Amino acid sequence: MISIVTGLVFTTMVTHRLTTSQFGLLEVVTDVVAFAGYPVSVISYWIPRDTGRGGKFGKTAIVGNLYLSLGGCAVFALFALAGGSAIASSASLFFSALALVPVAYWYRTANAILSVHRPQATAYTLLSTEASKLAVGYLLIFVLGWGLPGVLLSLSLSNVVQAGLGTYFARGTFEGSFSFGQLKMWLKSAWLPLFDSVPAIVTLADTYAVFLVTGGYVLTGYFQAAFVIASMVGYSRYLSYALYPMLLRGGGERMIGSLFDLMMMVGVPMAVGVAALSPDFLYLLSKQYVVTSVPLVLLAFGALANAIFILLDYSLMGKDTSDIAEGNRHRNLLRGSLFFVPSVNLVYGVSYIASVVAIVYVGGGLGYSYPFIITLWALDQLVLLAAFASIKLRRLGLAPFAGTMKPLVYYSGSAVFMAVVIRLAVPYFLAAGMPTIDYGFRLILLVALGMCAYFGLLASVDKRSRERIARIPRIVYS
Repeated sequence: MISIVTGLVFTTMVTHRLTTSQFGLLEVVTDVVAFAGYPVSVISYWIPRDTGRGGKFGKTAIVGNLYLSLGGCAVFALFALAGGSAIASSASLFFSALALVPVAYWYRTANAILSVHRPQATAYTLLSTEASKLAVGYLLIFVLGWGLPGVLLSLSLSNVVQAGLGTYFARGTFEGSFSFGQLKMWLKSAWLPLFDSVPAIVTLADTYAVFLVTGGYVLTGYFQAAFVIASMVGYSRYLSYALYPMLLRGGGERMIGSLFDLMMMVGVPMAVGVAALSPDFLYLLSKQYVVTSVPLVLLAFGALANAIFILLDYSLMGKDTSDIAEGNRHRNLLRGSLFFVPSVNLVYGVSYIASVVAIVYVGGGLGYSYPFIITLWALDQLVLLAAFASIKLRRLGLAPFAGTMKPLVYYSGSAVFMAVVIRLAVPYFLAAGMPTIDYGFRLILLVALGMCAYFGLLASVDKRSRERIARIPRIVYS
């Protein structure tokens, strides 16, 4: 929850110093860094599975991926210098963006190890990177006025903090020397993680594809403003991260249903709350972004659908044992969920990108407004996520989710009540023309009021939720 607030503060800092076009360019830079990080999956895919089963190859994973980052830097330069993007328009912008690449390899590898070695430590590293991002960002963006290069350097330095802490927490997996044999085994099976990563790269390319279609960054900037706010709902997916290592260690299906229930308890009110306060959140970023309020409503529920999408991935892949089964390893992998999941995700990614390109191209040709095009874009994402999640659910089965539907009704009803309360309270908390800090602080108080309304009603109607809410202070303290 703290990282949600700090992330919103940083985004507000950025949107108050960058134009819509520059904000869109920032997202395109993020896309290119993601493309350059494609090879990191060769190692970060296998290291959690080996660590979860008792392996101690942390040193091999981090050093190996740092070597691979040299290739990632070359990929970044290729995309930055080609395609007509503005990334190479200045040396400061190019090199501040390039610095993100090797750091991304480092912290993604450390996080992959922590995801099974010490899952709770990922929260500590996330908090540290958010705090350092705010401190460095304020200095570079507001005090020194470095603009977009300052934003990129802030991200790089905060990611260094995250990577360093992640490496420290993962030190228990560094026993022994660098293992060339283990690295060779990972590289021999590189086809599966590379295939597994293609869907994510394809899906992330939506804003880059829009840039190629429109030749500019304004439409991307408007979409990204709404998407950043909606992404707060996606933080509920972090609850599912612990599921993967537990299933690798032989956990049962009951864990899937329990974590789904907990995710919905948190995710449903977050999605409804963001939808209810969509114009108010966007006004905090800049009043020019309020026109994307309707897309934000769709994107908020799309973020919740994406969290379920990821939960299904972890459930299917965590239960899969095709990589350690006897017989032909290659054939076993092709038949297992380790291949099924990325296959479904790839079809989803290709369908999503193709439909987004069609929406933007046709919408632009017909003269549709940016808000209307983004609304269609957000609706397209939500519908496709729901459709492809149903395919995964069919393979997994409904058994793990037995008993979760009744609580979901309680969560939904309490969230609707919360939405009514905060909408009625908005005139008493917020007003146009307020100073940004005052407006943001009042918005946080309004969110706190909504949380009290939600958990208060939920605790009064559902005994199990009441007992779970009562345990929250003890869980936080521990």
